[in-house]
Amino acid sequence: IGPLLALAGRPAFRALVVVTRSLADLHRAGGVPEAKILVEPDGVDLFLFPAECGPVPAEGPILYAGGLARWKGIGTVLDAARRLPSVPFRLAGGTAWRRLLWRARVRGGDVRFLPAVPHPEVPRLLLSARALLLPNLPEGISGAHTSPLKMFEYMAAGRPIVASDIPPLREILEDGRNARLVPPGDGAALAAAVEEVLRD
Repeated sequence: IGPLLALAGRPAFRALVVVTRSLADLHRAGGVPEAKILVEPDGVDLFLFPAECGPVPAEGPILYAGGLARWKGIGTVLDAARRLPSVPFRLAGGTAWRRLLWRARVRGGDVRFLPAVPHPEVPRLLLSARALLLPNLPEGISGAHTSPLKMFEYMAAGRPIVASDIPPLREILEDGRNARLVPPGDGAALAAAVEEVLRD
């Protein structure tokens, strides 16, 4: 923030663009003038998605697409999958090494790890799902400032979203309106929310 404050006092410093309100609050608390902060959330290229996404597939998996870092909540997904052994869970993305590490931690359930796909193929992958997972943990950048591109792609796909109830996700997702929000790190709550969206 120090370099930003030095710039903020100069006439050439017109604005600071941030992707979440929580980031704006952080910079405002650090002394950047509010009038110079613009909140502009991440977006998605809607031209990659069909105009009509079609019905949710009756036999599709519950899908997580993205990186496989621990703070992304992958352990929570594995816990939920163990509690719903008849429901297919698919985790797409990450490096081969991370997929191998997580695969070794599977303790039941129908769980498969899929390799990452080229970005133009992401819509097809998302549209194959019955529900999409965004289980971030409330730590570090995830808990305070994350603005996942996948959240906007999930919304563009028109599939039910089950996400962690953390401040930056609540800026976009509202429980019961465009997502089901669950306590982060709670595999039982994630499983219950998945069951709920599968019934609805």
